[in-house]
Amino acid sequence: PVHTPLPISLTIDTDALRVLTGLTYQGRLDGDMTGTITGYTVEVSADGIAYTLVATGQWARDSSIKSAGFSAVTARFLRLTATSAVNGYASAAEVAISDIP
Repeated sequence: PVHTPLPISLTIDTDALRVLTGLTYQGRLDGDMTGTITGYTVEVSADGIAYTLVATGQWARDSSIKSAGFSAVTARFLRLTATSAVNGYASAAEVAISDIP
């Protein structure tokens, strides 16, 4: 298969303004580490046009659930960008947003 080269982003629209505080990421669950995100940025936006960087970092090359927390911010959109990953492309079994109801 053909894979889109890094960096690559996943943008989530929560359908309404929310107070966001982070996200969790779960890579593949089949035992293959290929595509596991190891470097990332997280950006948020109220309108889907102007984004603000709220987190950046590195995750371990393993199958554990990863998290990226940041100071509470009101936004509708969250963008996770994979800046590095095992074998040069990204995959995810699940990405979940943490918010304050």
